[in-house]
Amino acid sequence: MTTALYVRTSTQDQTGEGQLSTLREVVARLGLGDVEVYQDRGHSGAKASRPELDRLIGDVRAGKVGSVYFTAFDRLARNVAHFLRLMGEWQGLGVRVVSLREGVDFGTPVGKMVATIFASVAELERELNRERTAQGIKAARGRGVQWGRPLSRAKWDAVCEALEWMGELDGRSESAAARRAGLSRGTFRRYRDRIENPPEEGPRFADGEPGERTGQG
Repeated sequence: MTTALYVRTSTQDQTGEGQLSTLREVVARLGLGDVEVYQDRGHSGAKASRPELDRLIGDVRAGKVGSVYFTAFDRLARNVAHFLRLMGEWQGLGVRVVSLREGVDFGTPVGKMVATIFASVAELERELNRERTAQGIKAARGRGVQWGRPLSRAKWDAVCEALEWMGELDGRSESAAARRAGLSRGTFRRYRDRIENPPEEGPRFADGEPGERTGQG
């Protein structure tokens, strides 16, 4: 039977070569042959249906795959129900499922317990990140708070909008959000940092619109 290597990247500009080389090294070390690569490039982990994942699921159901390896469980699925549904089906078909980062063989009793815990923690972290981002945006939009070099109100609002868009769906990258805002990644990060981690006070915007001031000149 085939040993499946599943790779997923969130954006088209990510090649996934790091994930793939790590997986190839592991299966080579284990002496596993007949390897098939399934790579979804530029697809969100929040989507239950992805071209290569769908192909993998089909091959598993057809009895072509004996084991599935991936670098981290959130590469396969970022939704608890989806993740557990895949694990349940594949384990029921006798397929070995291994996540390298967590060091877990999900076919064992301990692996099944760990799978549930890891998936739940990851989902909780995403929800907390969304809440923190939303709170930071709300506070920043109302106050225009910042420090360091003066910032543009137009860019500030563009980054706020891009961050909201980014938080609407898992897998939307910072690079994509920066392009949406029409900014370089460096500039986008500078604004994002000030939006998500606002200080108590900050200087005015460069265009003269009021913000709270520090004691800096």
